[in-house]
Amino acid sequence: MEIARKLRSADDMTALVNEMGFLPLFDVGVKGFSVEEMTRGQWWTGLSDDPWHWREIAAREGEIIYAKIFGGRAGFVSKAWFPKFANYRRNGYDFDSAWEEGLETPKNRSIMECVSLSPMIMTSDIKKQVGKTGFEGALTHLEMKTYLIIRGFDRKKNRFQEPYGWSIGVMDTPENAFGYDWTTSAYSEDPEKSHADILSHIESVLPDVDRITLEKILQR
Repeated sequence: MEIARKLRSADDMTALVNEMGFLPLFDVGVKGFSVEEMTRGQWWTGLSDDPWHWREIAAREGEIIYAKIFGGRAGFVSKAWFPKFANYRRNGYDFDSAWEEGLETPKNRSIMECVSLSPMIMTSDIKKQVGKTGFEGALTHLEMKTYLIIRGFDRKKNRFQEPYGWSIGVMDTPENAFGYDWTTSAYSEDPEKSHADILSHIESVLPDVDRITLEKILQR
């Protein structure tokens, strides 16, 4: 099945994410199931219909959740489905509990402590504090686990406080962004039940895609 949809604005994209629940930014192996495939010819133009800019709008506005969450690649989850998604991906563990159980690395903990002390912090500033060795992999892992999300983008500033260079992701925890109670509202549910509900929902919007392919997209 290919989703016959043409996205023309950030609002279009947000509406589709809220309709479907989940949407990768780039192709993940399901034909038509990505922003990339619904926006041919619009990328990196700097114009208002450029999806590369939409992801910044979406992250900043917070109507949908943006992070590297599909096989380590960027994508979106609706706020309606995020609590179940977090429950499944975290397997019922808050980060601190996972750390205490030996399920997280010291690098991961250093990143989480950095973000907890300075919410809405640029990834470049986190890297300065925790070190670059293993940083990218650790950050992606924490996004995949839904412990961190991308809340916006910013640029570095020179000594005159003038911005320069490319936009850089700004990280936060969903608990800080949207509240602990909301983020953990599915914790009373078995993580496998959350997974089954998510899978059933995606199968309902992508009925012609085999389950094995969908499982690959959703896997922790």
